[in-house]
Amino acid sequence: MSIDQKQGGIAICDTLDEARDYAKSKLPLFSMPVTFNIFQHRDGNKFVVGSTRSWMHYRAKTGAIVDTLTKKDL
Repeated sequence: MSIDQKQGGIAICDTLDEARDYAKSKLPLFSMPVTFNIFQHRDGNKFVVGSTRSWMHYRAKTGAIVDTLTKKDL
């Protein structure tokens, strides 16, 4: 996994499970409601994780939404 700090902390993960684990580890850090989206990376072999806001800066490199996680999923 790598974190792209220039793009608002977007995580680029090698597997879907790694992406879900990363999102679940970050959700408790937010006091207000936040949604993490997991997207298929355009190269097809990786997954991009980010909050809706941070993803806006990275959307050109992502494909379809694969999963969405909120605090209700913890």
